[in-house]
Amino acid sequence: MCAFSEGVVAVENDSQYSFIDNRGQIVLPLSYQFVLPFAEELALIAKDDKHGYINELNEVVVPLAYDYPLNPFVDDVDTFVKDNQIVYVNRQGDVVKINDFSD
Repeated sequence: MCAFSEGVVAVENDSQYSFIDNRGQIVLPLSYQFVLPFAEELALIAKDDKHGYINELNEVVVPLAYDYPLNPFVDDVDTFVKDNQIVYVNRQGDVVKINDFSD
């Protein structure tokens, strides 16, 4: 069971994830493969096997373009893997650095 974070909690129904408020009302559509709780106004989500972040208004802030996340935001930069690269993305969704680890 998840705990409430920033007024909402993650829920799952028929393999679709979203968030409900403390009254049990769905606050975002049940449309994600995976979600993590909101932290500092953003939630990590996955849809169609791609990861990114949404804000509390369900607006995509970090595009759903990444294969999987590596580290949550550290110094306002998150780390993802995409196409054999480590991609560093800021809270506004801008790529700030790319490290290629393919041969």
